[in-house]
Amino acid sequence: MAEDSRGDIGCLFSDSEFESLIAHLNFSGVSLLKQPLRSNLDFVRELVVKSTLFESQKPSRRAIHEALKVVGNRLRSFLDATVDLDEPTIRDLESDEISSVGYATAFQVFLSLPLALRALAASARSTARVKKTRADHLLTFSASADGLADALHFLDFATQSELLRFLPWTNDYHLQSLNQVVHIAQRAFDATGRALKIGKKQGGPKPIGEMKHVVVTLAEIVEACGGKFTHTPYVKTEYDGKPQSKAGQFVRDFLTICDPSIRPKQVSQWMAGLIRSRNEPSRRKIMAREMIP
Repeated sequence: MAEDSRGDIGCLFSDSEFESLIAHLNFSGVSLLKQPLRSNLDFVRELVVKSTLFESQKPSRRAIHEALKVVGNRLRSFLDATVDLDEPTIRDLESDEISSVGYATAFQVFLSLPLALRALAASARSTARVKKTRADHLLTFSASADGLADALHFLDFATQSELLRFLPWTNDYHLQSLNQVVHIAQRAFDATGRALKIGKKQGGPKPIGEMKHVVVTLAEIVEACGGKFTHTPYVKTEYDGKPQSKAGQFVRDFLTICDPSIRPKQVSQWMAGLIRSRNEPSRRKIMAREMIP
């Protein structure tokens, strides 16, 4: 039988799932805590399921890198095609208004730049019919402008977000002249190169955005029930990589019930990260005391 997909898992724990989870928790007054505890666990489960469903819709890092390469290549082709355009030809291309935007932020790279490129491409085709001696150059320019417009217009939201990280956050993304369009295209080309360079260094699977908050909430639930949020990936003295403490087993079972694709070693990493962040202030205080003569 096929395994349930993430969309089939649902946002409520069954009775057996709930009982298996609370078996990891040490607390008194079960009759008082059981119902609010179940409501809290169902709430966190809904957060995990919705987060993993959202993340599953995102392209992989590899797909984002491939999309950035396509955009980078088309930006390069467009920029190359603008070289050696003489002033009279540029004036002809700008005979109609290209694109006028009010609040010209980096978002215009995906909103208005494709429109400006299409306007320039149409103008170049029209000019090529008149300027026969420049026709080949103008048609190459037109094709590159249309190709870049397509790449930017149909770019997925995850790749757009990646590119936006490396674009300057200024209000000067104006597109009323060919020179301005070329300037913004050059900015986008530089940002694409930086995004690819940094992205290659990161590699690996994309982190699940909400998981840090989920683990924090689960730690608070453990502590509210009278337990201690501790973590060890060791079985006695041997490293296993999987959560071994009672709190760790609770978090592991909770997350793997919500999303069976989550691996126990991932849970170990998230728990270790939370405990490090919690211990950091105490570590700083100890270091500060040791530095006092």
